Amino acid sequence: MALLAFLGYMEYSKGEDDVELIFDVEGKREKTGFSILRKNFTRGEVLGVLGMIPLVNKDDKDSNDDKDGNDDKDSKDKKDKFSLEFTSNGDFLKAVDEIQKGKKKEFIIYMTKKEREQFKL
Repeated sequence: MALLAFLGYMEYSKGEDDVELIFDVEGKREKTGFSILRKNFTRGEVLGVLGMIPLVNKDDKDSNDDKDGNDDKDSKDKKDKFSLEFTSNGDFLKAVDEIQKGKKKEFIIYMTKKEREQFKL
C-alpha cells in the first residue's frame, strides 16, 4: 500500500514541474522567461502564453486606416496576432505530447529569424 502511495505522489509531483518555453531561432536557443506547469501543459495554453507576448510595433499598427478613413478591422486583427509555422504542423502536437508524458523538461519553439522579429522579448 505504501508503494502505491509513493508512486501516486511521484506522479503528482511530476505534474507540478515547470516546463520552460524556449525559442529556437535557426539553431540558436533563447529563453523566453515563460513557463507552464506540466499538469496544465496543452496546445491551447502554449498558444495563449505566446499570444500574451507583446508584438513589435503593435501600438503603431492601431493607427492603420484605409483611404476613406474607416478602420480596416480584418487587417488590424491579423497584425495583432503572432504567426509561427511551427505551431501549425504535426511536430508542434508531438512536442506537446512529449511534455505531457514527462519525456522533456523544456518546450522548444522553432522559428526563423523573421518570425522571431515579431516578438518583443
